[in-house]
Amino acid sequence: VWEQPKLPDVPSEPNEWRDDNYSYFIQDKIIRFPILELETVVTIVKEAINSGTATCVIGGERIVPDATILSLLEGQLPKRPDTSNEPLTNGKPNPTNEGDDQKGQMVLLTKENFETLEYNRQLPRPETLLSATLPDCLSPSTTLKEHQRIGVKWLVEAYNHGYPGVLMADDMGLGKTLQALTFLAIMVETGKTENRAPILIVAPMGLLKNWEEEHEKHLSEPRLGEFGKLYGNSLNAFKISKERDIKTGVAALDTDKLRECEWLLTTYETLRDYQLSFGEIKFSCVVFDELQKAKNPRSIISNGAKALNSDFSIGLTGTPVENSLVDLWTIMDILSPGRLKDLKTFLNRYPKLDPSNPEPGLKKLKKLSTELLEPSGNGPALILRRMKSDLDDTGLPEKILVPSSTTTELMPGPQDKAYTDISNKLNGSQIPIFEALNLFKKISLHHLHPEQSDQISVDEYISSSARLKITFKILDEIYKRDEKVLLFIESIALQPVIASIIKKKYKLASYPLIINGLVSGDARQQKVSEFQASQGGFNAMIISPKAGGVGLTITAANNVIHVERWWNPAVEDQCTDRAYRIGQNKTVRVYTPISKNESFGEKSFDCVLDKLLENKRSLAKGLFVPTIIESDEFGDVFGNSSKPEALKLEDIDCLEHGINFEAVVITMLKRFSLRVSSTQKSYDFGADIIVENTKTNKTAIIQCKHRSNANKTVSDDAVTEVTRATKHYDLNEPKLFIVTNAISVTSSCQKRS
Repeated sequence: VWEQPKLPDVPSEPNEWRDDNYSYFIQDKIIRFPILELETVVTIVKEAINSGTATCVIGGERIVPDATILSLLEGQLPKRPDTSNEPLTNGKPNPTNEGDDQKGQMVLLTKENFETLEYNRQLPRPETLLSATLPDCLSPSTTLKEHQRIGVKWLVEAYNHGYPGVLMADDMGLGKTLQALTFLAIMVETGKTENRAPILIVAPMGLLKNWEEEHEKHLSEPRLGEFGKLYGNSLNAFKISKERDIKTGVAALDTDKLRECEWLLTTYETLRDYQLSFGEIKFSCVVFDELQKAKNPRSIISNGAKALNSDFSIGLTGTPVENSLVDLWTIMDILSPGRLKDLKTFLNRYPKLDPSNPEPGLKKLKKLSTELLEPSGNGPALILRRMKSDLDDTGLPEKILVPSSTTTELMPGPQDKAYTDISNKLNGSQIPIFEALNLFKKISLHHLHPEQSDQISVDEYISSSARLKITFKILDEIYKRDEKVLLFIESIALQPVIASIIKKKYKLASYPLIINGLVSGDARQQKVSEFQASQGGFNAMIISPKAGGVGLTITAANNVIHVERWWNPAVEDQCTDRAYRIGQNKTVRVYTPISKNESFGEKSFDCVLDKLLENKRSLAKGLFVPTIIESDEFGDVFGNSSKPEALKLEDIDCLEHGINFEAVVITMLKRFSLRVSSTQKSYDFGADIIVENTKTNKTAIIQCKHRSNANKTVSDDAVTEVTRATKHYDLNEPKLFIVTNAISVTSSCQKRS
């Protein structure tokens, strides 16, 4: 039965930027309230309109209620699932989709290298060696570039030396898929799969169609042989049970039928759900595309990937490190267990860089890079990583990074005022720092919520945002050049608004294509193919950075605009390289529109983010360094407001929501080098904040009790809640705390505490 491993030294996925609030600019005021309070706010406005009340208070601001505001808010209400046709259990709907709930799921047992080195995989050199000669089935129309030939040769050498697995971490757009396919074809033609040991390729859903197309394009018959399609409706042909392996603990796929295939293509989610079936099969080779999908050592996906039985494994990723060095360790523990020792030893050897004195840590990281990237007397390098800038044979045109100094615009009046108002509220301790950061981020794009865009004209909507003014000036130039452009926009609500404006402004026959996490794999590839095949002339595609950051080849566009910037330069560079990759024959221009507040100048959010991204990008050159930007690096944006000492108790009393009080407590605790995280906002079982001391492994659970009137007391309910929480959180004997701004507690609360 699956149990999530206890890894106190491993940082969780960063959620610094998660915003649990709605923000609107209504009647010259920023209205902000928690997402969970949306239905309550709608009720308040509706009742005020029905009763004829002149004003009402939402988000701590007094407004005049009207039908426009009500319609705006109701449009955000979540759609309720239709359960009318679902089977009933005891008169209640019985949903059939278990989602990703991990309780009670069955997984394969694996030896873990977390605390100590339990499994160090070393293989003897194979009896039959591979040749680096290109395979006969390589299509006559496919010519490998020199660096791609070197990549294939490196894979062959690693296999011949008996390596269990290697990582190809080439820069995006250098043809990792082609190099892997060529190597697999060599294996097939050498007879390394002759014992009916199939090849397995695991990839994100959005890239499966791309693998099929690349296989057809670059390899001639018989290609890799009999194909098994293990995703979507095609998976049903291999099922012998309606249940998934992790539900029953029994293989639900026909493994004999799987062995009849010579190569199989599947997703990480299918591997996770049917890992017992996959575990019964000996594979000649497993290719993990975008292996960062399995970089979380606490996940079932990572468990399923490690449990596969293969003669040789290849990992493909352009970003082996995103959030922390744990990403790299987990990836290598899948491909070559034991090479980086156990996780505890690895983290002690390469601790997080000290911002005040990074040099000692950087020296260690340089040594790590040398160990992994350089060949040794025992064989070739474990990781192959080439950057476009280091290669002469790519045939790529020039890439022009348009200076941000030429794409910077001062905020217009309303946007400037909204930004300044947030700063004033922050200085007055009316909102906590992390909320202010999210507001600065949103307002720097536009002070209006996307849902409010239809309340003013298109020209007015553009001209009231500095970043959109710059964006459409750039689009005007691209339109005049008859070129195509990719716009990266994080906000799913804003994407259709911008698409509508582009269609209208440039008189396009149809709306620009939008690719985001809501678009399925096949539909996504179809959209890309349509865009690639479109004839000359202006066209645009709008993409979410995370959805479009991997696996897309869109060389029809030679302009990239980062309308919204991701807080990790590695992800941002992946986005740029959707256009700047092999196959591109035009000069590529990359733009980053920047919005500047006149009062803050270079300390405006966009300007600070731009500098942070460039510093991280520069630091990571040639090294395995996490490039994620964390919220506490934005000190310049806040000025003196970032000092928690400035908060007074009476200021805390005035906080509008308890969630703001939690944020204040979190901000204070983080100053003591503690790992602090908030729990989910509902069903938290009595815990508001989890605190971990990574040096001592001591933990704590905090229940926050905010009182808008400090004379009110705290009752023993708080004790009941925080003690109940200990049963629901996997922590090492946590200490329990109730944190409150109240002056006193009841006697029963004192006694029970």
